[in-house]
Amino acid sequence: MKMSKKTRQALLKSIGNWEAIVEGTMGSSGPITCPLCTLFNHAFCQGCPVNKRIEQLYCRDTPYVPWVRFFEERYVDLPYSLDLLKEGEERDEGKRLAQDELDFLRSLLD
Repeated sequence: MKMSKKTRQALLKSIGNWEAIVEGTMGSSGPITCPLCTLFNHAFCQGCPVNKRIEQLYCRDTPYVPWVRFFEERYVDLPYSLDLLKEGEERDEGKRLAQDELDFLRSLLD
C-alpha cells in the first residue's frame, strides 16, 4: 500500500533529521523532534511506516533503540548528539548507530 503524501513528507523530514544527526549538525531529542512521531504518536503509531514495518509501538526493535541505549549509558540530557561523544571509538560507534537508524528509515521509502 502506498503511503499518503503527508506520511511520505514526514518520513522524508525524519530522514533529513537523521542525515544531519549522522553529519553531527543536529542532535536527537526523541519523539518531540521526530516528524513521524509528531504525526503518529497520538494514535499509538497507527499509520506510521515504522509501525507498519515492525508491527510494534514506539520504534521498538528498530536501530533507534540501540542509539538511545548508547547515549543513556553515557549521558542523561537530550538532545543526544555526536558532539557529546569523545573522538575515536566512542564517536565512531555513535555515528554507526545513527547511520543504522538512517538506513532503516530510508528502507521505508516506496
